[in-house]
Amino acid sequence: MDSFSSLQTFQPVIDQFPDHFGVLAVDYLGMGLSKAADRDYCFSDELQAIYHMIDQCAAKQVIVVAHSIAGVYALALSQKLSNLAAFIGIEPTTREIITNPPRDPEYVKAAEKFKHLTQAQGSSWIHAQLDRCFSKEQAALIWQTSEKASNALTTDDEKRLQSIFDSINWQSEIKLPNNLPSVIFTEAYRKKEYCRSEYMTNHRQSQVIAAGTFHYLHWEIPTEISKTMIDIISSL
Repeated sequence: MDSFSSLQTFQPVIDQFPDHFGVLAVDYLGMGLSKAADRDYCFSDELQAIYHMIDQCAAKQVIVVAHSIAGVYALALSQKLSNLAAFIGIEPTTREIITNPPRDPEYVKAAEKFKHLTQAQGSSWIHAQLDRCFSKEQAALIWQTSEKASNALTTDDEKRLQSIFDSINWQSEIKLPNNLPSVIFTEAYRKKEYCRSEYMTNHRQSQVIAAGTFHYLHWEIPTEISKTMIDIISSL
């Protein structure tokens, strides 16, 4: 859950969809274009709110696209949505990476990459990625939204966000249904992790695609992600 988790960073993906596609983009509480919670929330509360929004759309078929921690929400939603047609994961958070992180050299190297950055250096790095992946106008808008969301968070808001994370059952054994098409985009070094993860299914269209160079893969490869979604929908 971070201030760059927003509709705006997915806009280049969404813009490539045909006009007849319906899109529901959900920003985390207090992030992106979403306001902070006005009361204490736990994971199940937020999940139920998201499920209600999806249900209200009355769609015949739903494809859930999840980045990072949203993958945990997708797993839970897969147990509730009777019209779930496919899953697209963009480095969704695995239980393994939380409870028993791999100790392979590639993982150690990836962790070390940002470990010693100062706040100013981290900001400069993010700025550079925004400038590389988006137009000048888009990059400025995303940064402005992120700063606004971050500055608006109070100590109580931060505690609520942390409590949502803490209320997730990381020992859960929920997996995506085996008959569900599942496509996962990841950096190359995490490919084996996803192949053995709770997001991998036995459907013939399921696959793990190695692409991109950092966690926000949809910034770098929006066309590949949108094309994958279009291809899956066309095959349903």
